[in-house]
Amino acid sequence: VDAAPRPPTHGTMVPAEVTAVLRAHQDAVRRCYERQLSHDATARGEVIVRLRVEPDGSVSETSSGGDSLLRPVGRCIEALLRPVRFPTPTGGAATVTAPFVFAAGE
Repeated sequence: VDAAPRPPTHGTMVPAEVTAVLRAHQDAVRRCYERQLSHDATARGEVIVRLRVEPDGSVSETSSGGDSLLRPVGRCIEALLRPVRFPTPTGGAATVTAPFVFAAGE
């Protein structure tokens, strides 16, 4: 059974509050990258994670993109952020786009 597509988001969130939530998980995000480094010591680049944050602050959808060599990192970050609770958006569900830039040794 295919789920009906969700309507587009129109809500807004305070950027500083979103950043605070993401920073609270930065060590775990880093571990996602370090896991990839154990397979490819030259892995570097950008991962862009998109989250749909519902009016109650829950994450209902995730997706990621960016450098193809970092796809496993994107999937790991998605799994990490799915259970996270964000501050409630104003005006309904909101989309959060979070870029993560990785380089070995940083």
